[in-house]
Amino acid sequence: MRKTFNLSRYFVLVSFLLLIASLLLSPAICRAGSDSFRKIPFQSGDDLAQIQAKIAANGYDFKVSSNWVVVLPRSVREKMRMHRQRTGVVRHLNRNRDPGSLQIYSDHPLPERFDLRNIGPGRSYIGPVRHQGSCGVCYAFGACAAAEGAYNLATGRYNQKCVDFSEAFIAFCLEPLYRGFSGCDGSDYEYEELDALVEYGVCYEDQMPYDPIFPSCSLSNTPSTVRFTSWHRIPCHDIRAIKMAIRYFGVVDAAVLTNPAFDAYQSGIYEDSKTSCEILPGELCYYTATDHVIALVGWDDNNGDGFWILRNSWGSEWGEEGYMRIKYHSARVSCAACYLVFTPDSLPPPARKPGAVYPCLKLLLDD
Repeated sequence: MRKTFNLSRYFVLVSFLLLIASLLLSPAICRAGSDSFRKIPFQSGDDLAQIQAKIAANGYDFKVSSNWVVVLPRSVREKMRMHRQRTGVVRHLNRNRDPGSLQIYSDHPLPERFDLRNIGPGRSYIGPVRHQGSCGVCYAFGACAAAEGAYNLATGRYNQKCVDFSEAFIAFCLEPLYRGFSGCDGSDYEYEELDALVEYGVCYEDQMPYDPIFPSCSLSNTPSTVRFTSWHRIPCHDIRAIKMAIRYFGVVDAAVLTNPAFDAYQSGIYEDSKTSCEILPGELCYYTATDHVIALVGWDDNNGDGFWILRNSWGSEWGEEGYMRIKYHSARVSCAACYLVFTPDSLPPPARKPGAVYPCLKLLLDD
């Protein structure tokens, strides 16, 4: 019996094969580390109901609420973000790109979970969560968290003995020495606030408390400062390297790209579609677009569905008592991460001598 050619079935088959081919060849599939495929992205204008609908549609496992950040006017929320400038990208392009001492620990086994807030018998090597208010100095809070974690871990300080450094000193007193950060107006992509901690150091919070209402450099006496040995960038998307930095050097300073769902986070494991380090041609992945600096204090591999323990600077009323559990690559959290090194009982290199500084820093910087 002679078989007849079914044109309609042939057309359906060809269409199906073309669809599969287009999906396999799409940039979202072919590009390594690309943003999550087929996920509905959160948009800047999403309200709480829209966020919850997208969470359900994407199969995410976190909750949101109308917290204090969400109810702020949009203009005030924008002030809390960094207004990053790309002018600094060429300044120190080859500076601190090496991972530093991480290579020493490359063969060391890492635990499935680790938390600087709970090491051994209830020891926390990081102090209470801070609150930056509406001033865009998250970069100073991230730097201080990294400094405190590095100092506490290196010197064995924990719980009530944890050190408390001054975010205001970084943001407002060291500002005139660098072009990379500018008080409440944020910072660029060079992490010069970490360089400042190596070159000049940081004083203690009780010497210069942070005041988001009246931000200024208000030192009346020469402060005692702590200077750090070095700082280093961590290779982009290198989960193991970030873990090693947290485990052996303390808190990691990192950046995220926020959205209304991030703002409204209440609990659970945060996830979004921004998982790639998107850059302009010829740029390093460290310069992918982000708008908020945070700190990473631990991790949990979570049976192959791992997440970081993220410490924010929006007070303990936000998220899980000021913290967030966030998937390893969401919000571009693993694109631009750095860490500080503090070496106890060692002499730091000579301080740099700037030509002109604020009067309150002259006693500090002129030996």
